[in-house]
Amino acid sequence: GARSIVSVSPSYQSDWQQYCQEHSVDCAAIGRVEGPESPLKIQSEDEQLLISLSAADLTAPWSGAIESAVEQDL
Repeated sequence: GARSIVSVSPSYQSDWQQYCQEHSVDCAAIGRVEGPESPLKIQSEDEQLLISLSAADLTAPWSGAIESAVEQDL
């Protein structure tokens, strides 16, 4: 099945979890937004770091992909 990451303000976290439960949607808090320069970090339930990526790491695969493909065809 499909998965997505949703950012919810801490003040609405319990409301979001209740909404998901009412609609039979599995959800789990996997992290928190700390600021624009902070990396995306995903931890396991026992707080083991699983992923840590900067915004540059996240955008590199698709940023400029079309331009790169066009340049390769020239």
